[in-house]
Amino acid sequence: MSANAQTLQQVPVTGGYTADVFAEAYPFSSFLVKGVDDGNSGYLVENAPVTNTYGLPKQSEMPVTSATGIVYNLHYNENNALVLKSGVDGYDTAGRLTFATPVTTPQLYLQTISGNGTSNMSVIVNYSDNTTTEYLTSANTGLSVKDWWNTSTDPAQHPGEGFYWLQRVAFDGTIPQSDRAVRLFDTMVTTDNTKAITSVDITLDNGTASGPYLSVLGVSTGTTPVEISGGYTGDVIAEGYPVSNYTSQNPLDGNKYVLFSNDAVFPSPTADNTAKVYMPENGKLTSAFSGIEYSIDYKNLNSTRLVADDGNTPADERLATLTLGGKPKASHLYVLYIAGNAGFPVDVTYTYEGGTTSGALDDEFTALDWYNADSPVVDKKWLLW
Repeated sequence: MSANAQTLQQVPVTGGYTADVFAEAYPFSSFLVKGVDDGNSGYLVENAPVTNTYGLPKQSEMPVTSATGIVYNLHYNENNALVLKSGVDGYDTAGRLTFATPVTTPQLYLQTISGNGTSNMSVIVNYSDNTTTEYLTSANTGLSVKDWWNTSTDPAQHPGEGFYWLQRVAFDGTIPQSDRAVRLFDTMVTTDNTKAITSVDITLDNGTASGPYLSVLGVSTGTTPVEISGGYTGDVIAEGYPVSNYTSQNPLDGNKYVLFSNDAVFPSPTADNTAKVYMPENGKLTSAFSGIEYSIDYKNLNSTRLVADDGNTPADERLATLTLGGKPKASHLYVLYIAGNAGFPVDVTYTYEGGTTSGALDDEFTALDWYNADSPVVDKKWLLW
């Protein structure tokens, strides 16, 4: 990662790095290259800002087109969902969404989400002439909305889902939950396109106190969002932090989870932790073992990752060459290292100006696994002569 000569002069590495194991912002996985262990882990930089890319689109991006091509207009600073629960104080099992302006369309799309299981839903479409089109669970014409949780990363496993791979946040939480598993559905009902629709009635038919819980967050004709003038009962999308100030604290499930938009800026997960368990923000890392200071560039490749050679590439993945800047003259170098998924022996060979080579006097050592609460990063003194 970094080397240091005998005069305690930092030696820049000008070539050979293949990985970035330091996350300088959130979501962490977006700021790692290869990483440690299986490649999904690394070190978190202190005060790393929480940048959101796995929430709903920003308010300024409305109206927004879902993955299935349906256009919605979501409002984050007001009630934005009809939340239906059974046997839970403060909630009803049915509600009516009234349209600000009647619409005529051959179909309506409801943006739906279900927590704590699959919801069975009845929908009644109300027209201006007092007639209806009904989709009733009791008549076996009702609709179902699957549970909002699906960790699959295969797009083929998300048919009919308007948004997926989203994160969620607890309304008393500080950062989003790490899993990208939340999905919203585009639920379609066929309507009479010769009549003007004034409202829709929605009923949760299989709810219990422990779920499922049904919510409707938007209505669309497909190409045009339908504005709702009445019927939303909760604000379930946080556009800022703290989450409790930007939602009505109506969880979408049986816990405390709600959605958030990418407008929300969450505090660094390191902000309230005074223990030195994060990488220093300025990139200056002083070893507790040797007292040597290393400079780490968090924004670029900053390490070399060696793994067992699988024979699938021409290069031997067990080997790497680090090119040092400044041509240091020294009796020894300090090298900062970590090992993931167990320790392993390391051999060292030096190449000098002119092309000669030699091994270090202690040219083999065992790199210790990084999972150790007492010494998460270790440096090693390599003797040159």
